Amino acid sequence: MSGKRMTQRDLGWIQGVAWAAGFVSSPGGHIRTDEIVTESGISLEDFRVPMEYDLGLIRDANPELRLPRGKE
Repeated sequence: MSGKRMTQRDLGWIQGVAWAAGFVSSPGGHIRTDEIVTESGISLEDFRVPMEYDLGLIRDANPELRLPRGKE
Protein backbone atom coordinates (compact mmCIF):
# COMPACT_ATOMS: atom_id res chain seq x y z
CA MET A 1 0.00 0.00 0.00
CA SER A 2 3.01 2.25 0.32
CA GLY A 3 3.41 4.73 -2.49
CA LYS A 4 -0.29 5.45 -2.89
CA ARG A 5 -2.71 7.48 -0.86
CA MET A 6 -4.39 5.27 1.71
CA THR A 7 -8.15 5.17 1.95
CA GLN A 8 -10.10 4.73 5.17
CA ARG A 9 -10.59 1.12 4.11
CA ASP A 10 -6.79 0.64 3.78
CA LEU A 11 -6.24 2.18 7.21
CA GLY A 12 -8.92 -0.01 8.75
CA TRP A 13 -7.45 -3.14 7.16
CA ILE A 14 -3.97 -2.37 8.51
CA GLN A 15 -5.35 -1.65 11.99
CA GLY A 16 -7.39 -4.87 11.90
CA VAL A 17 -4.38 -6.98 10.90
CA ALA A 18 -2.32 -5.43 13.71
CA TRP A 19 -5.10 -6.08 16.22
CA ALA A 20 -5.47 -9.70 15.07
CA ALA A 21 -1.71 -10.31 15.20
CA GLY A 22 -1.54 -8.83 18.70
CA PHE A 23 -4.56 -10.86 19.82
CA VAL A 24 -3.13 -14.22 18.75
CA SER A 25 0.10 -13.45 20.58
CA SER A 26 -1.80 -13.86 23.84
CA PRO A 27 -1.18 -17.05 25.86
CA GLY A 28 -2.54 -20.15 24.17
CA GLY A 29 -2.39 -18.70 20.66
CA HIS A 30 -1.50 -21.24 17.97
CA ILE A 31 -0.78 -18.86 15.09
CA ARG A 32 2.51 -17.04 14.75
CA THR A 33 2.10 -13.27 14.74
CA ASP A 34 4.88 -12.79 12.21
CA GLU A 35 2.96 -15.01 9.75
CA ILE A 36 -0.10 -12.77 10.02
CA VAL A 37 1.99 -9.66 9.43
CA THR A 38 3.99 -11.02 6.49
CA GLU A 39 1.11 -12.88 4.83
CA SER A 40 -1.15 -9.81 5.01
CA GLY A 41 0.72 -8.20 2.10
CA ILE A 42 1.05 -4.98 4.07
CA SER A 43 4.52 -3.43 4.04
CA LEU A 44 6.19 -3.10 7.42
CA GLU A 45 6.39 0.66 6.83
CA ASP A 46 2.59 0.85 6.67
CA PHE A 47 2.34 -0.58 10.17
CA ARG A 48 2.92 2.97 11.47
CA VAL A 49 -0.89 3.38 11.18
CA PRO A 50 -2.09 1.10 14.03
CA MET A 51 -1.95 1.94 17.71
CA GLU A 52 1.40 1.37 19.40
CA TYR A 53 -0.30 -0.85 21.98
CA ASP A 54 -1.16 -3.43 19.30
CA LEU A 55 2.28 -3.20 17.71
CA GLY A 56 3.91 -3.67 21.11
CA LEU A 57 2.13 -7.01 21.49
CA ILE A 58 3.44 -8.08 18.08
CA ARG A 59 6.99 -6.92 18.94
CA ASP A 60 6.90 -8.84 22.24
CA ALA A 61 5.96 -12.04 20.40
CA ASN A 62 8.34 -11.46 17.46
CA PRO A 63 11.19 -9.11 18.35
CA GLU A 64 12.89 -9.75 15.00
CA LEU A 65 10.13 -7.93 13.08
CA ARG A 66 11.20 -4.38 12.32
CA LEU A 67 7.90 -2.60 12.87
CA PRO A 68 7.82 1.20 12.95
CA ARG A 69 6.45 3.10 15.93
CA GLY A 70 2.65 3.25 15.84
CA LYS A 71 0.18 5.89 16.98
CA GLU A 72 0.03 6.70 20.67
